[in-house]
Amino acid sequence: MISIHDAEATVVGKVEKLCRPINYEVLGSEILNLLDDYLAKHSNITINGFAEKNGISPSSLYYLKKSDRRSKIKADLVLKVACGVSGSKNPASVIQEAKGEVGALLKSAYQSLLMPNKLSTEPELDKYLTNKNAMIIALLAHNKSGTTRREIKELLDGFAIQELEKMLSAEVLKEENGKITGHVESLYLDAEQTKSAVAYLSHFAKTSEIEKGQNDIKVFWGSLTPEGIKKRKEVTQKYIAELREIYNTHETEDGIPDFTTILADTITAPELGELQ
Repeated sequence: MISIHDAEATVVGKVEKLCRPINYEVLGSEILNLLDDYLAKHSNITINGFAEKNGISPSSLYYLKKSDRRSKIKADLVLKVACGVSGSKNPASVIQEAKGEVGALLKSAYQSLLMPNKLSTEPELDKYLTNKNAMIIALLAHNKSGTTRREIKELLDGFAIQELEKMLSAEVLKEENGKITGHVESLYLDAEQTKSAVAYLSHFAKTSEIEKGQNDIKVFWGSLTPEGIKKRKEVTQKYIAELREIYNTHETEDGIPDFTTILADTITAPELGELQ
């Protein structure tokens, strides 16, 4: 049976190496410039206020001013700053539009889970992401295995099917042979579930299937035994329940879930140290 250690090392792997070395000195300066420009336009917001609003430790921002600390800048910090200054609720679009060293770091760190024209960069779909049910349905549909009406009914409340029908009618989601999918696979929830459950579910994985695969999330899910698939459903139910709680308690003024701060970690390509 595959061990927890082997599962962590084999299933997900580290984030792909950067295409070129990042100049962290320039990167730090770019982030500070973004912050300075933002704070200059919003005189009523302090750097501490910006940090709190965007789920960032204030000390992390102050460290950017110290050259010897810039080599420790992490992609999730850069993403949160970039999303915060842009005001965007769609991290994927921020990543794709980012320039300079900021863009180079984000595109490298997130390329294994972000693909062009997927969930959060589909304008037509975005129009329907106005409440927690719609958000979760879209996330489930864009997973590797898609979703079903039955699963949606089990995981969400009775109004969820109404949201589903709206998206199917608008053809922003599709339904074939009972399977509901997005137009482009994104792995949003798959990635987050893997980070939290890989050790638990590794006991139900077929080692041979993983060893001959690409060592990624899709291979891991595809290697689960029938019992593992049942266990995965339990993990999904638990995760969706937690996600709904987040949506219930973190909404923007216009009532739309705060995609920037809530799901920034969801699209992070998980590193080995995060798989606990």
